[in-house]
Amino acid sequence: MEDVVLHVRPSACEQLESLLQSTERLLKPFPLRAPPLFKPWFIAANQPLPIRPAKPAPIIKHTPHWLVSEGVAQTKNQSNDVQTAPTSRADGNPSLRSEADHSAVTRCWSVSRTRGDAAHVLPSKCFQRSLSIHRLHPLQRVMWVIGQHNCGTRTLEQVWRSLLRSVRASKMPTCNSNLQHGRAEIWVFCDATQAERVGHRLKKELQLIGRISLSVRRLGHIFSM
Repeated sequence: MEDVVLHVRPSACEQLESLLQSTERLLKPFPLRAPPLFKPWFIAANQPLPIRPAKPAPIIKHTPHWLVSEGVAQTKNQSNDVQTAPTSRADGNPSLRSEADHSAVTRCWSVSRTRGDAAHVLPSKCFQRSLSIHRLHPLQRVMWVIGQHNCGTRTLEQVWRSLLRSVRASKMPTCNSNLQHGRAEIWVFCDATQAERVGHRLKKELQLIGRISLSVRRLGHIFSM
């Protein structure tokens, strides 16, 4: 560093020492802070869960909308006609019962075990290039999208039940799934490093046809197989 000349007014000669100290502090190199290491907010697959629930999640039974509304009318009116109406309609019309059973799986979640089947498998070069282009962290959550066109002759609910069996058997590492009945799609979430392995298992275990797409939040579709 070149010499620095400090100009001081004659009236400020008494504060010369403090001015020199302030100048030395200003000439010191500016400290640079290293950015902190990335720590994912979710739990990695190779780490045990910190909290385990003491009881399993409660099972919520589905009730048709017309049955709930007429049940409220029963409590208000307390009439025999209204009390017998829901029973006769549910028992006499089998199509209503089938609709109630069908709507029971409109939206539900399934979470896999984090231990056991989460071995590291090196992705293909094509998939690694896709991850590097979009700068995805290995533990970032990505989503496989399964549509009705991938199910063939089966319904989306039949494929969903097959997926539940695979997830409960820990055949899908780091996965949890969601049935979007309004979109007619199944979303399968997993870690980015396990995405290609999960995609191959989805097509093999569920016998899917066509191509399934991999999507990331705020990026959209980034890969397909």
